[in-house]
Amino acid sequence: MKNFLKILLSLLILILVKLTFSFTVNEIIIANYDNSKYNDNLINTLYFINFPESYIAYYNHGNILYKTENYEEAISKFETALEKNPSQNRVCDIRVNLSLSITATINSNNPQESLSKLKKARMILYEDNCANEFDNNGKDEKAEKLEEEIKKIEKELESSNENNEDDNSQDNNKDYDTEKEQTVEEKLREIQRESTSSRQHQNDYDENRQTYYDGKNW
Repeated sequence: MKNFLKILLSLLILILVKLTFSFTVNEIIIANYDNSKYNDNLINTLYFINFPESYIAYYNHGNILYKTENYEEAISKFETALEKNPSQNRVCDIRVNLSLSITATINSNNPQESLSKLKKARMILYEDNCANEFDNNGKDEKAEKLEEEIKKIEKELESSNENNEDDNSQDNNKDYDTEKEQTVEEKLREIQRESTSSRQHQNDYDENRQTYYDGKNW
């Protein structure tokens, strides 16, 4: 009986140490995140402290990479997060951020490639019914809003391409193209700005902590 109590006490102490360590590291990373300061060694501890819910670490790392404009790496982290069996109430958050990361890599100078990426970003939102392709009855409001914005940009690009083909005046067409590119670029930036504020509530612990999951209530 005494041996059992010793083992139990040891386990409780280990759990307490782990929770204390996790809390401290998360607080430091959140403070750094809010001030746009990042420490690679500290960030790598995410993968340890979020075990066994490893998708949290990939999601958080993806958010940090997104904030530092490393969009391709952020895409990879969000994709991995989806592969790590995230909880159902977090799947759409991950999909929204993955979709946003893809839109952030778009270069409006290449309409066909832009359309391809926009479609990919939009299709990601349809999985797990985060957004609904045919109406606005998807289960996630943020995903629905982003899907609508992506559709608008797709129409702008498609309209631009059609007008390019129909317009025989090269000079007029050049001015029109420049104007359209600026419009698309501005809308992409607007989506990214609005998405940052619209995702504020994703953290259950503190709704002002943007998109970082500290895992305290998980």
